[in-house]
Amino acid sequence: MSALEEMNAKHVEAQGEAKGPPLLLLHGIGNGAWVWKRDQQTMAQAGFSSWAVDLPGHGEDTGANPSLEQVCDQVMRAVQEFEEAPCIIGHSMGGLIAQMLAPRVSLHSIVLVCSAAPKPIRVVPQKHHIGPALARIVPTLIGRHVDFSGRPYREIGFNCIPESEHEALESQLSPWPNKLTKQLVLSRPKVEPAPCRVLVTCGLQDRLISHRVARLIGDYHNNAVTWRFDDLGHFPPLEPGGGRLMSAVLEWIQDPQGRRVLEIDAFRPDEGVGGPTRKARNPSPVRSDSRWKGRFKGGD
Repeated sequence: MSALEEMNAKHVEAQGEAKGPPLLLLHGIGNGAWVWKRDQQTMAQAGFSSWAVDLPGHGEDTGANPSLEQVCDQVMRAVQEFEEAPCIIGHSMGGLIAQMLAPRVSLHSIVLVCSAAPKPIRVVPQKHHIGPALARIVPTLIGRHVDFSGRPYREIGFNCIPESEHEALESQLSPWPNKLTKQLVLSRPKVEPAPCRVLVTCGLQDRLISHRVARLIGDYHNNAVTWRFDDLGHFPPLEPGGGRLMSAVLEWIQDPQGRRVLEIDAFRPDEGVGGPTRKARNPSPVRSDSRWKGRFKGGD
């Protein structure tokens, strides 16, 4: 059985003439290939063939306890099955897997959607993380899988998704595998800067991974393009405004641009899109190409 078959890949063929490389879609922890269902239709209409997989420890493999390296090895096997170097689009933990893979295998590019950060990047927990983390620290340390469903997902992860959809989405979530949880929260792997083109996207309303972390990821991968969407949270593939992000991503994949930092405002002019209003939404704006002291662990 191929690696794509083992991960129960959901394949959607491009409509008409193919306009870009094959797309391999990696979900975040506790999610599955289902998060990409809407985006896969957008990709097909834009001329892209896509494969959304259930990563080890998820989908039919729920209950297993893989490490990040084991997940990475499985995805590497899947990459090697493509005749053409694919673009990997990774959300949250899937973005970290994409960063781990980039130096090890030939890729067209990687797109990081609200991605988890590798070890060299400083990540400071936010106040609203403390309660959910404390309630689950003991089960995590004694080796149990972690259930974050309920209030944490609704208030931190699903904050930009209509409340009427929360219950249906929660029913598809799976527990966070213990080893993956520990590595994402406590240790985080080191990665080398990606040799391929990198696009980093983030949402200003993301309450799980700060947009400042996304900008540091863009800095770390030397030629990365960084886009911030002011109206999006942590789950653009499921959010009403996420279609705009994916349409922009597909245009970039066809014509990857050089280093650029871009704030993308979806607000109407009468809602205030100018500098003062942006500053009110983002009280401490620091551009990705600014010189931060101590941006990276062990760096200047």
